[in-house]
This record gives sequence, structure tokens and C-alpha cells, in this order.
Amino acid sequence: MDSENYHIPDEVAGLVPTQWTMKVGRTGALRTVELSIALSSVLGIEGRIGDAFRLNIVRNRMESGIVHWSPTEGYANARPTNAGYCILTGPAASQFKLPQLSTNNPSGLIMAGRPGTITALTGYPLSLTVFNPLTGVLKDTSPYTVSVHDKTGRAVLKQQMTLKSWPQTFTLRPDALPAGQYSFRVQSASSKALSLAVPIAWQSAIFVEAEDRAQYKSEGKEAPFTAGYPRGVGTEVLYLRPESRVTVSNYGTAVYMIMAPGFLGPGPHYGSSADAVLRCKVDNQPWRRIAMLGNAREIPLAENLPPGLHKVTVEWGQGARAPIDKFVFA
Repeated sequence: MDSENYHIPDEVAGLVPTQWTMKVGRTGALRTVELSIALSSVLGIEGRIGDAFRLNIVRNRMESGIVHWSPTEGYANARPTNAGYCILTGPAASQFKLPQLSTNNPSGLIMAGRPGTITALTGYPLSLTVFNPLTGVLKDTSPYTVSVHDKTGRAVLKQQMTLKSWPQTFTLRPDALPAGQYSFRVQSASSKALSLAVPIAWQSAIFVEAEDRAQYKSEGKEAPFTAGYPRGVGTEVLYLRPESRVTVSNYGTAVYMIMAPGFLGPGPHYGSSADAVLRCKVDNQPWRRIAMLGNAREIPLAENLPPGLHKVTVEWGQGARAPIDKFVFA
């Protein structure tokens, strides 16, 4: 956008004519927008230097869809878990330092790459990716303490390290840890507010949920997508389009595909997937055609596999879209 032709639509200008100011310019090849927002009167935020809150900026235009500053999947704009963070730094943003972060801020300034408990099959490595965008922006090189705690809170693994770049992928090997639930923690030495605690577990079966897009690799001309199913309950399913394909890998000796439940009238109508056919294969095994009609929700894709890492490939075959709930590695 250019300052000489940018304008606020009349329906928006009438809502906040005096409480927002805007400056549009260029920094090299980049286009920049500076917004001045009266936090107290517009958003109800009594901010102080070091405070953080979730923020997203959305442009709604019918001709070009929805554009989000922080990417938000699905049709809803108001998804706080997908919003970015706003840090109040004062007028000299370049002078802000990590020790100035308020300890009253909500958690989430350091994020794991997957929601919920991060799991691995008993006896196999567990990997998780940690994102720390604020440290990269502020060029902070303070050390971090990385630790694993058991259910009693006792640290069973602990190491201090200096991390020069983010995101970082950590791989935990269960050689000295029995199967069970643990907590993986990251703590900055320069700010108590910059911390992460995420549940992890080694267990006998791994569930790869449809909404866990970090574990999928998409291929083909048309990208698969996730959508709420049933609507309004917070559960996502994965839909494959014609000429789309997904692959997912994990450890185990057996792989299963779980389909979403079907609904018959007069229940909620989502269209029939009775004529849907998917094509699936595990590793280098031959392709299988799997028809939804006549199959149970839990479909065995391969059993009695050699122990190790296995790759599942699924693509649309014919008919209607078939909603995939999750994959199970055991």
C-alpha cells in the first residue's frame, strides 16, 4: 500500500475517526505501516512497558479473501491461539531489553511447534520444535536452561546452553527414562517471563491429529485443508481434494487411519462420503484403494511392520471428500 492512495473505508472511519492514527511508508523494498492506537479507550488495556498481549491484524476484502498478519487457519478471525504477540516497549523500541518483560504476562512467548501433549512411542526418540521469536528480534544471547521433569516435579534431565538461533529442535532419547508423562521446560536466564513448560510422554500408541499440521507434508496441485467437524465442538478433520496428497511419518510396527464419524438424518448434514475412495500406501508397499462404504472408522493400513520409522501416504481417489480424523502409530 502507498501513503498517497491508502484510505480508510467510510464504515470503518466512522467508528474510530480520532482514536487511531496511521503512517504509511517504505523501508527499502518493504512497505511499512505504523499505527497509533489508544489502548485504554479502544481495547481496554491499561498498558505498561514490558506488558504483552495477543494481537492480530486482519484485512477483510471480499475480492481477495482474508489476509492475516499472524496466519489464522479456517474461517474465523477470532482465534487467540493463532494471534501474534504485542510487546509494549515505550517510545524507544530499539532500546527495549528482555529483563524489562513483565512477569504478569500470559505464557506463550516461547511456543512449542505442536499443541497439547507431545508424544513418542515407547523406546523411540521424542522430538519437538521450540519457537522463540522475541529473542530473535531483540538479538538476545543469554543462556537458557533446558530440563525434563517427572510427575513429581523433580528434574531428571537438566542442561544450560546458549542458543544462537531460533527455532530450535530438541530430540530426547528415552534411554534413561521409563515410559510415562513428563514436562519439558525452557527458561531464559535474562527474563523469568520468557519460559516454556509443555507436557511430553512416551506411550504405547501415537495419535497424529488432523489439526496437527506440523506433522503433515502436503503435496500435489491442490493443498488439503482442515475444517471443524462436527461444527462448533473444536474438533478438526483433514480433507483431501482432487490432486492432493499428504504424508506423515512416525515410529512403530503398525499404522491405522481413523475416519471422522458419519451422521445420518435428521442429524447434522455434512454431505455423504459413502462413495469416497482414498488411495493409501505405507513405505514402499503397493497402493491400496480404500472405500469408505463398508469400512469401520478405524482402518488398518499396515501391521507387523519392522520396528522403526515408517511413512504413510494418502491421496484422494474418487468420489466425495472423506474426513480423516487422525493416524495412529503403534
